[in-house]
Amino acid sequence: MTINKAPLTLNEVQYRVILTTPSFKCGEVQTSEIFILTVLPDNDVDGIPDSNDLDDDNDGILDSDEGLR
Repeated sequence: MTINKAPLTLNEVQYRVILTTPSFKCGEVQTSEIFILTVLPDNDVDGIPDSNDLDDDNDGILDSDEGLR
């Protein structure tokens, strides 16, 4: 499962997915195991997590040139 643009406030929150089939009355409800959502920060909101972003503040200067990585 992929969740896009999740706010950092959802980081480390526990979730469970419940799947139902309302149109099929004999269908069983499927429940996932509990999982923890990990939200990766994206400070410049370019869709690339800071851990993979070569310029995570989007100032045009690579982080390696700024001495951040």
